[in-house]
Amino acid sequence: MYIGKVFEVTEELQKALERLIPQLGAHKNPPTWEELSRLVASESSLLLVARQSKEDGPIVGILCLTIYRVPTGLRSIIEDVIVDERARRQGIGGALVRYAIERAREAGADGVSLTSNPRREAANQLYKSMGFELRKTNPYFYRQVMMTCLMVSLNQRLLVVAVSIPITIVAIPVSMSIVVFVFVLVLINPIPWIPIIIVVGHHDTKAILAQ
Repeated sequence: MYIGKVFEVTEELQKALERLIPQLGAHKNPPTWEELSRLVASESSLLLVARQSKEDGPIVGILCLTIYRVPTGLRSIIEDVIVDERARRQGIGGALVRYAIERAREAGADGVSLTSNPRREAANQLYKSMGFELRKTNPYFYRQVMMTCLMVSLNQRLLVVAVSIPITIVAIPVSMSIVVFVFVLVLINPIPWIPIIIVVGHHDTKAILAQ
């Protein structure tokens, strides 16, 4: 088994993440080439890969270790520990975590934190067996709502129909938190034009009308 830090983005790495990331959950999206490049170039994040048998073997696991400084000291956190479902129960997850702990120690961090879904029983057992302690704290998360606007010009007669009977023809998932609803509308008599702003946010679509 080989465990090592990623120094450059390759097609092999991207394809491996496209295979591994969804194994965390159906709502998880693999990074784009640009996002992956930023991660690899980051001074505070280390992307680790596990290869089966040797250094040029297939990528079967990943882990991301982030080390950052705050006023009270140096912090380190492990994120996105994934082992390919076809290569589990071979000690790969434990090897990745031990490697990350050693890198954090070398950087000067006095400990390493991580979170794990309670439903991932095997992972939670692994972390406990390695000495991780369950902390009594309240985890909070604030989701940023991204907005995008689509300007559509409608005939006034059709506008009444569109507002009273909005028909969603197709829903396109853009990311885990944004869904764009595309309305297929037929224009009748292009005058007068009335702009409609369709604001798309997290599981919420609103139509704001303005003349």
